[in-house]
Amino acid sequence: MIQERFTQTDEWIGRGRVDASSPGIEVRLLLLDSDGGLRRSLARRLQRQNCVVSSTGDAEDALRHARSECFDVVLADVSMPGIDALELLEQLQSTSPETPVIVLTEHPSAGEATSALKGGAFAVLRKPCGADRLIATINRASELVRLRRHNLALQRMLHLEPADAEILGESRAIEQVRARVARCAATNSPVLIEGESGTEKDRVARAIWRASPRKDRPFIVFNAAAVPREEVEDELFGHERGAFAGATRDRPGILEAAQGGTIFMEEIAGLDLSVQTELLRLIEHGELRRVGASQLRRVDVRFLLAVSRRLEGETKEGRVRSGLFYRLNPPKIRVPPLRERVDDIPLLVAHLLKGLRRGDEPAKEVTEDAMGLLQGYDWPGNVRELANVIERAVLLSAGAAVTVDEIRPHLAVRASASPDMTLEELERQHVVRALHETRGNKTEAAKLLGIGRRKLYHLIQRHGLNEGGGAKRSGGDAS
Repeated sequence: MIQERFTQTDEWIGRGRVDASSPGIEVRLLLLDSDGGLRRSLARRLQRQNCVVSSTGDAEDALRHARSECFDVVLADVSMPGIDALELLEQLQSTSPETPVIVLTEHPSAGEATSALKGGAFAVLRKPCGADRLIATINRASELVRLRRHNLALQRMLHLEPADAEILGESRAIEQVRARVARCAATNSPVLIEGESGTEKDRVARAIWRASPRKDRPFIVFNAAAVPREEVEDELFGHERGAFAGATRDRPGILEAAQGGTIFMEEIAGLDLSVQTELLRLIEHGELRRVGASQLRRVDVRFLLAVSRRLEGETKEGRVRSGLFYRLNPPKIRVPPLRERVDDIPLLVAHLLKGLRRGDEPAKEVTEDAMGLLQGYDWPGNVRELANVIERAVLLSAGAAVTVDEIRPHLAVRASASPDMTLEELERQHVVRALHETRGNKTEAAKLLGIGRRKLYHLIQRHGLNEGGGAKRSGGDAS
């Protein structure tokens, strides 16, 4: 029995204490011990404690495991003949610098323990030691690696979830999104999130993560547009020492930093096709290759991927590999544009005004006429544009309420049409602008467009607009 072989004795711990890992989270552990019987019984005990254990009695084999898999904790007996303990520790640290190493040794002195801790060991335990103490130390180490991986993500200009990551809205379209989120959260499959720019696809991704079994593991957002194109592969997959000029040590990428967690990748159509191929391998087989490496490494990550245009179109135009398209389609969630959920605008505006209040002052309100103007607008920039308009209007507002005159200038100033817009979309936008400029006066709007009233009514009906120029409030399909 392990409890008979491990009795409570000395323990040296570095890096400070952290709380134990959350219940139910698996810990991926590499066990190195030359005592075969003890190694097998210890592995069985740890497996009952929610550990996924890879074990070996050979140091070189342990290093091969460390190079090919992503572990949360390494438990290494360094009291092995023919092995320099500090050299072994250094190689383990070099292979995966963020992974804590717990050192086991039969006859440590205080000086040896200090040297091991200075060499990067998380803790030094004397064999035999109490099983409960060993498991508690493993829990602390696994929590530390989770924190290290979060910090690594932050240092690479990525960010974690904000406190207010709910999907805001009460419309039928948003209720459909929530239903799809609940179904997708219960699985481990990759999910494609489609929606126009500004529809807050990241909120949907965070909602999936928060409701999933991985909610206590990292959530990392990666936007390829924020990283120089030539650095994307290195940021995602990491590199081996000597892979290129300046690569003086091994460095894991953000995919390894997300071990056990979830990664949300925005605008995957912007990734090089070669990078998409590597992503497909990771999604299908759980394997990645660092830049400059010859060996594959196993990584457990769930993917949530987003596109602003239909994935079918991106695939037909050659921006997304067909293999990746078929792997991601389905399941998918379509986030509706704001014009399909105008009934949610008052709730969104109230949320935005609350966030813009100053100190203890009450949040501003929006007059009834101003709210009507907001609900009648087409919102090509979706929720992001709404947030910008409200922020600018609040800055200009001197009273307790935001008025039509403080909002209209920001709606009238529109950017030039996107090159991705179809002629039908451009026509619709011109009609909406004219109706806004004339406050819904059909005669004046028709004159502004240079068409007759009958033609204007035909266009309003054709584009599904209400008399104020906004979308008809018929909900939307969120599938």
